[in-house]
Amino acid sequence: MTQEKWNTYLHTWKSKIFTARNAKIAVTAIVICTVAGSGGAWYHHQQKQAYKEKKIQAISQMIEAQAQAQNLTLIPEEKARALAAQAIGKDESSLSFSRISLIDLEGSKHEKGEDRHKEKDKKDKKYREKKQDREKDRTPAPGTARPDDTAGATGKGTAPDTRPAPDVQPAATAPAAPATPAATAFHPVYQIRASDGDIHYHILIDAVSGDILASRIA
Repeated sequence: MTQEKWNTYLHTWKSKIFTARNAKIAVTAIVICTVAGSGGAWYHHQQKQAYKEKKIQAISQMIEAQAQAQNLTLIPEEKARALAAQAIGKDESSLSFSRISLIDLEGSKHEKGEDRHKEKDKKDKKYREKKQDREKDRTPAPGTARPDDTAGATGKGTAPDTRPAPDVQPAATAPAAPATPAATAFHPVYQIRASDGDIHYHILIDAVSGDILASRIA
């Protein structure tokens, strides 16, 4: 095939593939894939947000039930709103409240402490496994004499003690008492998130006394 025929073939091949119609089809396919991908991500995000809101409502209902069982009277949400606005020096009407939920402050601290202990146990386990692997690497293979045995055989080391070991009975130990989980106090708290324009506030209010426990700008 001559160079001129080859150039003519390439030009014909390009003109058949890179047409306006094919370009429109390609652009349409890209747009459809992009929209489908973003729509799936948005749906997944919405599902996570819906589950989160249901979980918050379930926790609030559980705290209310526990407070009723312990004869504790909780302040209403309306008063919690007013106290939150007062704590940050704002007018309640100027604030947008995104969350007013109940939590057990002491229970939350206990759960965080358990999570830290679990993480520490994982790290300790990894350390022990690495230490055991290092000890296995240092253990001589069967039939291989250790340095101490070689030194004794050549007369340069101390002779091994061939005396029989005394018969020692292990001391009797009392069975350990089963561990009982530590009881945690119940401390219902309003967790409030509010915003004034671009400024976001987090406030914690004692749900029984109405005391301001914490307030900060997020």
